[in-house]
Amino acid sequence: MALESATLAVAARSAEPASPEASEKQCEAVIDGDIQRLRTLNEPPQPFLKCPHTVFTLAKIATENLRQDDWLAFRDLARPEDRAELNNMRLEFFIGLAPNQLQVKPVLRGIELLLDDGATPMRDGKYAWGEVGRLLQVLGNGRVTPEDSAQVAHIFLDRLLDKAPAEQTANLSTLWSGIVDLPEPQRGDALQRLKAKFGQFTPHRDAWQRDPGVSYPLRSADIAVAIRKRAPIGVVRTLLDLREPAPPEMAVWDDAIHAGRLDILETLIQRGYALPMQRHATGVWTSPLMSSAQVAIKGDTRALEMLIGMSPQPLIPDEVNQRMKTVLFQALDTIPEAQLRHINDQLNAMSPSSRVADVTARDPRGYSLLVRAAAYGDLPLTKSLLDAGADPNAKSPAGFTALAYARCYGHPEVAQLLLQKSPTAQADGCPR
Repeated sequence: MALESATLAVAARSAEPASPEASEKQCEAVIDGDIQRLRTLNEPPQPFLKCPHTVFTLAKIATENLRQDDWLAFRDLARPEDRAELNNMRLEFFIGLAPNQLQVKPVLRGIELLLDDGATPMRDGKYAWGEVGRLLQVLGNGRVTPEDSAQVAHIFLDRLLDKAPAEQTANLSTLWSGIVDLPEPQRGDALQRLKAKFGQFTPHRDAWQRDPGVSYPLRSADIAVAIRKRAPIGVVRTLLDLREPAPPEMAVWDDAIHAGRLDILETLIQRGYALPMQRHATGVWTSPLMSSAQVAIKGDTRALEMLIGMSPQPLIPDEVNQRMKTVLFQALDTIPEAQLRHINDQLNAMSPSSRVADVTARDPRGYSLLVRAAAYGDLPLTKSLLDAGADPNAKSPAGFTALAYARCYGHPEVAQLLLQKSPTAQADGCPR
């Protein structure tokens, strides 16, 4: 009992805060980088107390100013219960430095040593995916060597990603740019491991149809950054798969058009994604159609022809129709007259006001206006067509009703309206 009491007494004394004088001497020694002087004080450093005359803790000063050997000595002098937090602080510091280093090898070696000792990227009690993404920025450094790239890939895949928790709230948005920069086969491996870890949180399509705004980790898969970095079509397709059931954002269409990536544009169309349209608070509409028109007036009409030939044919507001014609008017000398006339006719067919009168009218590929309104989430037009006698049970050439398009393209309000008009309407499967 006496020995046990003595041990507890020693532990209690070691946990007592250092005196102000001792704390000041510790800070002075660390600021001067004099670890030997710190040792002679014969007291464990109090790393999380603020140093006199500064706003910084001893730990922060040590983390950001001591050379690696001195910092390791400082860490070893601290109490065992402070070791994990000190490691995590140093890890965050090294990761922050890594992308801007002329010689990244020493920093990567330091990161590996910290990970060996149990360091984990943490921020506010959560796994810090932002720091992981910061480390991957090393790959975008034009000076990085193949050996450095391989080491970063190893740290990311085997030390950080594999040991990270699988959480529904994980924010992976900072990872994608660096993942695209990974060499093969590590890039493909990274995408598959992300799917294996976080795919469990991806909602089923019917759940997404009820709530198209639902959040899940893989929804952040950034196809636009892959396009900007000229990633192969296989990488783009894998990122599209990871995002499912959510469709790609409008920026993906725009970037593919401006980059001349018709292979990506063809993939988007073949997968049956609806052409996005957005009306801003200013009343201005934006759409990939406008991007394709801007490219067309320079003489390349391929993207525009692909978009106006989509099935079902897109629906566009009158404002977009008129803006398109205004832009294309500049192409009178670069686009043949017959082709311009064809484009003009297709734009008129895509503008709903010119088609509302005939509820049985179909686009060149046989899709009814009701199906197109459902696919593009046009609630007022859907209501007008139903009130005018459009048949909600009529099927498209692909064999699907308007209800199927509304549900599968993520327009629950349109789907609800169709069910109100026809409670027996069927929506088996998705038109993909």
